[in-house]
Amino acid sequence: MAFKLPGKSMISGSAPHRSALKMKKESMAKMKTMAKMKKESMAKMKSPIKGAYEDALKKDANLPKYIEQRRALKKANPDGYKTSKEYAKIQNKINAAYGVSKRYDEGPSETPKIDKSIEKVQKKGGEKISKTISKAQKKIGEISENVDRKVTRKDLKRIKKTSGKESQEFKDAKVQRERARLTDLEGGKGGKKAVLLGNLRRRLSRKRLEKAEDKANSPATMKKESMAKMKKDGAMKMKKESMAKMKKEGAMKMKKESAMKMKKKGAMKMKKEGAMKMKKAPNKFNAKLKAASAAGKLSGKFKEAVDAAPVKMKKKMKK
Repeated sequence: MAFKLPGKSMISGSAPHRSALKMKKESMAKMKTMAKMKKESMAKMKSPIKGAYEDALKKDANLPKYIEQRRALKKANPDGYKTSKEYAKIQNKINAAYGVSKRYDEGPSETPKIDKSIEKVQKKGGEKISKTISKAQKKIGEISENVDRKVTRKDLKRIKKTSGKESQEFKDAKVQRERARLTDLEGGKGGKKAVLLGNLRRRLSRKRLEKAEDKANSPATMKKESMAKMKKDGAMKMKKESMAKMKKEGAMKMKKESAMKMKKKGAMKMKKEGAMKMKKAPNKFNAKLKAASAAGKLSGKFKEAVDAAPVKMKKKMKK
């Protein structure tokens, strides 16, 4: 004989137990509903309706080609085709045609690999080229500085011989020589700086340059040079005036002599012409008298004398 326990049985359970069972049923139903909605949405994405396909085809005419490529990938690798880059590229094109914003990662873009050894060689080559150019520029600067020193030294010697130490030209040349020296010691044109006692030599060179500039620009020197120039200019002016005067006097003398010569020649000519005229006059007169006698205009002894006279007068021969 069985005994009946007091209170509620295990089948019906207590109120908390019933509540837990109810919540479990509801959660299971909710999960089923969500799974169904997800399945429907996936089916909708994979198999779009006819109108959506036509709109997508208008956007991209290659849509059927993309779908075929996706099917070929799935056939070749049914389990892992979605993980490939090719699938990501094809699916992104399909999504773009349908207007779906989701995009799959296509992976990093392929960039050409640069050989580090080549890059290293190029870097070293560039450094060597820059060093070579720098050395060449220094060498050119050094040559230029040395040439300037030699040229200014030769100019100073030449001017000393031609113009003397006290001339302004010599003092200006000395300034140029000292400036070229200082430029060489400082490496002013890109050459090497003086290293052995460099600071001392540069300081002494600056002092010599300042001294030479003071001498070249001093008022006493300028006055002396100005006086010498004025004296030289005055001598040149006097010489020029003297030459002009001599030239003028010579021209006057020549003119006077020419006039005297012409006057003398004219007088001789007139004298000669007068003598010839006087010689010809008696002959003409005799001829006229002869014509008058022939015409019967003369009479008596005068006519007899005219008729007896010769037409031309004969010159008396000197014994």
